[in-house]
Amino acid sequence: MQKTQKPLLYFKTKVALTVAKFYIHFSFQSANYHMINKVASQCS
Repeated sequence: MQKTQKPLLYFKTKVALTVAKFYIHFSFQSANYHMINKVASQCS
């Protein structure tokens, strides 16, 4: 039982970290995009 549970936990952790990395990257991209838009609209 423990033998099958360990890789599953490792896999879940790996997936969670990957999802978190993509999510953080996406939110930063999105925030930067909005900031650039705000600055651009103020300059014009």
